[in-house]
Order: sequence, then C-alpha cells, then structure tokens
Amino acid sequence: MVLNQEISHPQCCNSDLCNTEPVPEPSEPVPNGLKCYSCVGDDCNRTVNCEGIQDHCATSTASLIIMSETSKGCASKSVCSIGNLNMWGGSIGIKTSCCQENFCNGATTATASLFVGPLIFLILFS
Repeated sequence: MVLNQEISHPQCCNSDLCNTEPVPEPSEPVPNGLKCYSCVGDDCNRTVNCEGIQDHCATSTASLIIMSETSKGCASKSVCSIGNLNMWGGSIGIKTSCCQENFCNGATTATASLFVGPLIFLILFS
C-alpha cells in the first residue's frame, strides 16, 4: 500500500489566462532504495520498494470506537507531518508513525474492519 502520491513541481503564473502550457506527462516513479512493510488485507508481512519522494516507512492505525485498521507502506515527509488526528472526543482517530530505515515499520497482523478502511480514506482525502 502506498500512503501518498503527490504532484511534483507545480508551475504557477500570475496573469490572466497564462496557464496555456500543456500538463506534463507524469514521470515513471524511481525506486529510492527504501523498503517498508505493507499490508494486503490482514497480512502486514508484505514488503514494498519506496519510490520518489516517499522516503519514510509509515504505520497508520484508524480507530472507530472499538474497531481499528492498520495500514503500512511508504510515505513522504508531508504525510508523516500530519501526525495524529482525533475527533468526536477521541472515539474516532488516526495515529500515524513514520521512520526512515528499511523495514522500520515492523511486520504485524492488522485488525481489519470493513467500515474503518473507507473511513481512513474519507478522513485523509476529503
């Protein structure tokens, strides 16, 4: 699982209708040498090669009252800087930890929920 994909090198202009340049084709991601654990379903013993600016291994756990789901993978510094989010008196939250050494995000089995996975996506990307 990749926790973050970012747009690189946006270009700006400062006059009306100045954005006439075509959108550049995305470049192929280049592996950067970092390797992290990732999750596929409940199995968090998978590994992934990080690419581009994703120079951290991350573990995020989303909790909803008594259910939780853990995600692991590569992340950029900007994803890691978000930190922990708590809502509704702590009954819903996301805890994220990051590190920068190979496989430093540890292999464990996730506690999965069909409801919490989509909730992580909704909270992080809405």
